Amino acid sequence: MWNYRRINKLALTALAGIVLVGSCLLGENKTVSAKEIYVCSTEEELSRAITYSNQHKETWVSIKIPRMIEISKGYEIEGKVRMFALEDSHGKIRRKGFEVSMFSITGRLQLGSASEETWIEIDGGARQGERGNAAVEVKNGGKLEMLQGCRIQYNYNKSEDKEVFPRGGGVLVKSGGTFIMNEGQIHDCWSKNTKILDVREKNAAVGGGVAVESEDESHYGTFLMYGGRIYHCASQQGGGIFSCGKFLMDGGEICENYADVKSHGSEGCRVSYEECAYNTGGGIKLQGYLDESSPRLYARTEITGGNICHNEAYNGGGIRITNGARLKITG
Repeated sequence: MWNYRRINKLALTALAGIVLVGSCLLGENKTVSAKEIYVCSTEEELSRAITYSNQHKETWVSIKIPRMIEISKGYEIEGKVRMFALEDSHGKIRRKGFEVSMFSITGRLQLGSASEETWIEIDGGARQGERGNAAVEVKNGGKLEMLQGCRIQYNYNKSEDKEVFPRGGGVLVKSGGTFIMNEGQIHDCWSKNTKILDVREKNAAVGGGVAVESEDESHYGTFLMYGGRIYHCASQQGGGIFSCGKFLMDGGEICENYADVKSHGSEGCRVSYEECAYNTGGGIKLQGYLDESSPRLYARTEITGGNICHNEAYNGGGIRITNGARLKITG
């Protein structure tokens, strides 16, 4: 005959052990359920929360940011993370002293919340003289989602080497990665190679706001834009967006972007007319292959809604289509 009282006692003892282990992992952070919520005011606390998520990949972990945190290294997101500002506050994570992406995603990262009063900012620190790769990189199998109350801003992806191909000032979507922009803003992000001024050369920079990659027609990055705004971004090709992958726009705005890397608060970004004479795609640049020796890329774009306005470039102020890229506009 079963002794239910003893079984319940054993179950409570086991549960207490789980809670104790969770508390040790989380330090002094307030938690609920399976210890899935962190309030992070320092880089150390943020690192601990991301480490916990990477060790529990099937569990959604919420990270609340109540103030500005300066991070000294990039972080891999392998689990499922919701990152947003603490209620009634503006949280900020700023780059300091490193050049790799601030966040590289192979799992899932959801930025922002439904609140218009609460903002989280992923800040590349360009106004403080910092620079580095795309602020957020979405790798093969990874997914980034932006909601209301999120800004990716002031990131300067700059190269001074002819062998380096700067891709994405704000977000880089690699082949196999997915970026869904429901709301939020990407603004004042830049991508530039100072050693290559002619975009016909192989490593000219692309995608001031967002760059979407493709390896071939069967393996490509995906960018789905349903809302939000991309503005004041600049690159040598595709000031707002560069895509040779899959891009669907069904809402939102791509406005006031530039394919001449003019300055919008960054250090020394403005270039001369001669330097930008071949720069293309102020709002959007679409490209079907990179050079004559490369394979055909996916390079398919469909626009069914949204607004593209007040962008500037020497060729293709709004949209530039080259090398066999395919574009369909139905709205």
